[in-house]
Amino acid sequence: MWGRRAAEDLDYRSATEGFALAVTLLPEIAWHGLDDSERRHQLELWGGLGTSAAACAISDRDARRATQLLEHGRAVMWTQLLQARGELGALQDISPDLAIRLTQIRNLLDSDASASLGLGIPS
Repeated sequence: MWGRRAAEDLDYRSATEGFALAVTLLPEIAWHGLDDSERRHQLELWGGLGTSAAACAISDRDARRATQLLEHGRAVMWTQLLQARGELGALQDISPDLAIRLTQIRNLLDSDASASLGLGIPS
């Protein structure tokens, strides 16, 4: 709501920050405790969040931030969708070492995206 209201008021800097916060919360809406169908449903509901965040950043003339937000949103969505489909379990059956390595890389990318891209809670 913060991002939407600020965008309606043409305050794109504040809208970007509101949407950025929402993007960082995407993993929470697709919590691992939910069943697969509910996780997919939640991801579908919030699928345009990264795009909205990027659009506000572009309107604020911050192309770098727009790219970061779009990519972060996309990465979260893909990570969640892949986890929901259980493909890692199939890989585990075929190549346990590769599954472990993929999990390590995914965790590294997830932590780097949040830390190095400045997508945390606005100060």
